[in-house]
Amino acid sequence: DNGIRALILFMSSSGTAKAETLSITIEMFIKGLREYTQETDTLRIVEELKGRNDIVPILYLRRIKTDKYYYTCCSPEATHHILQYLYYRLTVP
Repeated sequence: DNGIRALILFMSSSGTAKAETLSITIEMFIKGLREYTQETDTLRIVEELKGRNDIVPILYLRRIKTDKYYYTCCSPEATHHILQYLYYRLTVP
């Protein structure tokens, strides 16, 4: 399943724990992509970036266990799979 692959790649490349990974919203992920696009519509952003393999989003997260905020990023491979999964979820009824 592409969603599971995207999840595992994100967690392993970012070092983000399960609780924080599950708390990430689409909006948070899209915010992490802002240096790669000027687009504001989520579907258009995904369509624009889903074919690229050089994107490293920077996410600002809160560690639930310690209540501390931190920045993390994930690999281009993880980003590619996340964007493919989002495209599928946003376009398939």
